[in-house]
Amino acid sequence: MINASKIKIALIKWLLEKYDNNLVLGNEVAYSPLIRRADLVMIHNGFSYAFEIKSDCDNMKRLKDQLPDYLKTFDFIYIVTTKSLLKEIELSAPKNVGIILVNGSVKQKRKPILIKRLNKRSLAEFLDRKTIIKNIHPKNPSLSVFDLRDTISKELSISKIRELAIQSLTKRYSYQFSLFLYDIENSGITEDDLRTLTGCNLGNIH
Repeated sequence: MINASKIKIALIKWLLEKYDNNLVLGNEVAYSPLIRRADLVMIHNGFSYAFEIKSDCDNMKRLKDQLPDYLKTFDFIYIVTTKSLLKEIELSAPKNVGIILVNGSVKQKRKPILIKRLNKRSLAEFLDRKTIIKNIHPKNPSLSVFDLRDTISKELSISKIRELAIQSLTKRYSYQFSLFLYDIENSGITEDDLRTLTGCNLGNIH
């Protein structure tokens, strides 16, 4: 039985080979006003990718609740799973969600489709106070970051908020990702290395 950490390590190795380090990765990324966490997020060529890992130990009932928020927030979504859960996920996951199988090797079973209708408020969750104030100059900059995110969602276009969200994620994780690459340069990836990819929770930044 392969656990979630081993699946994640195999996935990261596969992504690094596939994209030749031309990417930024973040581990356990907070997203959505409901403060969910994506198992792994990748930024590549100006697009966001979210990876939800389902191991043999996971409860599949949670996936139904998680997917709507993923679909509001990220350009591409993948479910990464094992052979025992593959058939169930293929039948239940929306057709625009990609599927990756980890079973000794890593194989893409279904390509994701670009999500064209994202939610402004969900994307605004990636923005901190400084970024929001710089872009909308609110009358009351002392508002809570929650209220500022509501405000920018009303004032800016979806394309602009998405652009700011991609920039914020890239900035937040680029340094950790560079440290991660340095740490694993002459050794394999361990579970401890995953901590390097875990950034701060923007929901707590004011």
